[in-house]
Amino acid sequence: MSERIQYALDLRGMKQIDLARKLNLSRSAISQIIAGKTKNFSAENALKMSKCLDINPYWLVLGEGKPEISSSGTPTPEATEAASMIDQMSNQQRKMTLNIITQIMKPMDDM
Repeated sequence: MSERIQYALDLRGMKQIDLARKLNLSRSAISQIIAGKTKNFSAENALKMSKCLDINPYWLVLGEGKPEISSSGTPTPEATEAASMIDQMSNQQRKMTLNIITQIMKPMDDM
């Protein structure tokens, strides 16, 4: 996810400090997130970040799909619901969910 955040910053021409200000966080906190040192990055925070960066929250969290969001400029209701459910899961459930989604997203030829 850290690479996707940095990509989104570059895509939007933003610096870490810009994102930190928009999220009301310290630059150090953003730096730790990008460095992968933050273990408890919640779905709520991911949604806030995706909104600030104007990117697809599914892409930010799961790396699936495209960085650009829908033409309406807001996450789909499904994306919001999925993020909410993921936020309520234990770490083990999150890993299992990611594995399931990864398998679903593979082309049938890879199975």
